[in-house]
Amino acid sequence: MKAETFTHMLSTMLYEKRFGPYFVEPVVAGFDKEGKPYVSAMDVIGAPVLTKDFVVAGSSSENIYGMAESLWKPDLDPEDTMAPNSGL
Repeated sequence: MKAETFTHMLSTMLYEKRFGPYFVEPVVAGFDKEGKPYVSAMDVIGAPVLTKDFVVAGSSSENIYGMAESLWKPDLDPEDTMAPNSGL
């Protein structure tokens, strides 16, 4: 299943149960049909956030957003995403 299709399906499922048991903030990541990264997120009732850079979710998303905004640059290599001296 394509990431875009899964995003729309999940958004619909969350909106159908907006008063029910699914209180989550999902993040969907994958590749589109051209092989480019695809990232999206949703709020607890399924409103999607489609972006070309990054998404944050969870209880500390305000703090994480500031850090991600200051460290993210277009076209990062996988090696550049690792923290320096982290041993990862």
